[in-house]
Amino acid sequence: MSNMQAEARSEIRLDQSLSEVKRPGETVKMSCVSSGFTMSSFFIHWIRQRPGRALEWIGRMNAGQNSAVYGSSFQVRFLMTEDVPSSTQYLQISSLTAEDSAVYFCARGVNANLNYWGEGTTVTVHSDSEGGSEPTLFVLTPLQPTGFPLTKADQLGPNVCLASNSRSKGDDVVLNQEGGPVTVSPNDAVWSTETKSYYSVAFSNETIHSCEMNGAFSNNEADDACENIYPEKARLNFYLLLMNGVRVVFTKAVAFSTILTIRAWIL
Repeated sequence: MSNMQAEARSEIRLDQSLSEVKRPGETVKMSCVSSGFTMSSFFIHWIRQRPGRALEWIGRMNAGQNSAVYGSSFQVRFLMTEDVPSSTQYLQISSLTAEDSAVYFCARGVNANLNYWGEGTTVTVHSDSEGGSEPTLFVLTPLQPTGFPLTKADQLGPNVCLASNSRSKGDDVVLNQEGGPVTVSPNDAVWSTETKSYYSVAFSNETIHSCEMNGAFSNNEADDACENIYPEKARLNFYLLLMNGVRVVFTKAVAFSTILTIRAWIL
């Protein structure tokens, strides 16, 4: 079966790695995983677009041969590599500067035609003085419903530690709770294009007294910091993120209650 026939029966994709936030001088390595075609039969190109600028051709890899050609402006600091068994191309940039902040695309090339593109990886390079280097944390505790008997704290719902302005998606959170400190890895961190940072939440069924991340600290003393610091759109995103987590917990509770009701009727 020819390459053309094989492509007709599959979906061609170039899946790129997630956004990155870096400091000047650091190194970033992006990936581009191809599927739906034989990578080694094509050239894979890397292109970038800086804010307000035209597209810039970084170079191309003769896939399967580990042979790269670079544009005149990208001979230094830029390195293209590949892993043929996993159909993956890599672009590494060292000694990052603010000028490297851009969206980086990989694309499949046929002669001079780049006929399939990845969605792009956004790389943001900023110094500590530009903000975002230390996350902002909030501890949120469920409130007792008014007009009802007092409920035990662990029956009100989960306590939440919200982390905003985090530079990395995989940063761990330390929850200082009644049973002692617990380190958790928040799932499904959300990237904000406005603040160029990640937002994530960590849940606990125990009372959270405080939480920590990358040197930042927050306790559960009520204040207006969240409302004062964030503009309307960011504050709305914060509540939407929180509600998504609470919705998951509520759905599980309803499902469990339904099962108990069915068992009671059967018995």
